Amino acid sequence: MEEKRTGWHRHSNGGGWVEDTAQVSGDAQVYGDAWVYGRARVSGKAQVDGSKHAVSPVYIQGSRFPMHYAHAGYVRSGCLLKPLAWWLEHVEACAAEHGYGAMEIVEYRGHVEAIAAWMRLYGVDADEEG
Repeated sequence: MEEKRTGWHRHSNGGGWVEDTAQVSGDAQVYGDAWVYGRARVSGKAQVDGSKHAVSPVYIQGSRFPMHYAHAGYVRSGCLLKPLAWWLEHVEACAAEHGYGAMEIVEYRGHVEAIAAWMRLYGVDADEEG
């Protein structure tokens, strides 16, 4: 039976909870056990998830965009959410494609390696589905 909460609804793009006073629009996703409430506004391609972490997830503020652990097996940099294996194979090409200079390409390789090491340490380097 579907859980009901007075003043709340499940978001159509992900199934997370949205309070009737909040707004989620565009391609935004609210999924898992996430809650969007109060006067919050979520739009564009934003993703809100309600996952919990046993330890604080790794987050590195790069010179252009942050990179961070997103969920099991996945890393996000800016708007790109890709499997860790993809980042390990394609970080240089991706950075070059986005106009990064030689030093920035080396920097972001280092970020990917550091995040990969953290993910291996905490056993979250593999996709939960694979």
